Amino acid sequence: MKALGFFGDFYHKEEAQQTFFSAAAPGVNWQSVTPLAFDWDQLDHYELVVMAAENRLDPPRSDASWMSAAHEKRLVDWVEKGGNLLAFHSGLASYPEGGAYAALAGGSFQFHPVEHPRFRFVPEQIQHPLLAGVEAFELTDEQYFVRRPASGSLLLGKLESADYGTSSAFWCAERGKGRIVGLTPGHTPASLTNPGLIRLASHSISWLSANPQAHRAR
Repeated sequence: MKALGFFGDFYHKEEAQQTFFSAAAPGVNWQSVTPLAFDWDQLDHYELVVMAAENRLDPPRSDASWMSAAHEKRLVDWVEKGGNLLAFHSGLASYPEGGAYAALAGGSFQFHPVEHPRFRFVPEQIQHPLLAGVEAFELTDEQYFVRRPASGSLLLGKLESADYGTSSAFWCAERGKGRIVGLTPGHTPASLTNPGLIRLASHSISWLSANPQAHRAR
């Protein structure tokens, strides 16, 4: 499978994300790009996209964004025709709440505490391939709080911290012929080596790639 990773932004190192996803899905043919360097006419050459880059180009100096309405439409159309998207950590950040991409991804970042709390990932008590063999685990990381509509996606897991409460962490949905997964932890280098988080990413990529309606890369 050919997969495209939008890896790396101002706050997140491309190399660390590449290593993480290579560990989660070693059999995948990954290509790593930055949003401004990608030719969007080439999107049909991929079956899976991991969006792990936020929408701001140069924070904290500027709130200038890279994703245009044309980019949003292209990505939405690609998913609805059988593309598969994993919105990972900062791939949910700084995108307009009312925009097509936020609706596609099933959530948008609101805030995280300044400190990195110790929290617990707790899977929902439901049967789903994305949760096969998944158990609760602890992590010290950014605890993302996201705006996630009550309908439109299936919640698979939450983050629970003693100081900050509970936030959505893991969800999935089908969009037309395509599939999406949202996964919020993954900021620190230590987090990107956590076996529990690697398992969630691995399950996500397996479920996305198993989509029976997925389009095949040209």
